[in-house]
Amino acid sequence: MTDRPRVLVRTRDLFFRASVETGVTCAGGVPVASGDCEGAVLEAAVTASEEVEHLMALGTEVLVFAPHVESETLRAFRASGAKAVPNSQLEGAVADLLRYLVTASEESDTEHDP
Repeated sequence: MTDRPRVLVRTRDLFFRASVETGVTCAGGVPVASGDCEGAVLEAAVTASEEVEHLMALGTEVLVFAPHVESETLRAFRASGAKAVPNSQLEGAVADLLRYLVTASEESDTEHDP
């Protein structure tokens, strides 16, 4: 059996965080508040570009979200290599991220089987 991917979730609002964490869990991941992770779902308002770059350097898939009116912010995170989406696309983007992480994990397990 494959370990479920760990996904760092960071938002300003605790109620919204619970919603994002539920989306991560339903899509096959394990939400975490810190530590090693394969993916990250981060609200732009509480995330520095240096943190995104650090996570990506560690091989973490990063998804950043912000209100659609913050298009410059979203563009800046995209320029740093992260996937950045408006809030309205977050649910689908989380599902896509987990689909990718689960597939990558399964392929990695297959490569290591004797």
